[in-house]
Amino acid sequence: MLGLLDLQPSELLVTDAGLPLPQPVIAAGELLDTVARPLLRIIPAAATGHPLSSSLANRILHPPIHGSVVRALLDSTDETRSSHGVDTHGAMSLAEGRWDEFLLRRAQLLGSSTAGFVDRHAEWGARDRFLASSLLDNGAQSA
Repeated sequence: MLGLLDLQPSELLVTDAGLPLPQPVIAAGELLDTVARPLLRIIPAAATGHPLSSSLANRILHPPIHGSVVRALLDSTDETRSSHGVDTHGAMSLAEGRWDEFLLRRAQLLGSSTAGFVDRHAEWGARDRFLASSLLDNGAQSA
């Protein structure tokens, strides 16, 4: 989920004429707190039996969409799709109904996004515990 949130997903909005609108970034914290099911399935469950169909690779973080999530993704701009972890290759797979290929590609992209998030926020090499001597030294000084 961290990798998905780190992409700062934008809303999938289009005009009545099917033209993409400028996309605001979704307020993920608010969405998670207020919407009962903020993770929408991209590909219907019955469309593929791939194990990834029940994973985050087949979900977007978005307010409810009227109609097809696939159609909303395909009608959006490259930049908006990218904010949902869907690259050009993934969009082509979606458009052509190659569900398993889409899920594998998106799982890779979300995995990379998650690894990048962890690398940016982890304090690699930092101590994760106190030295006992530092705790005892403080006690000796206050006595």
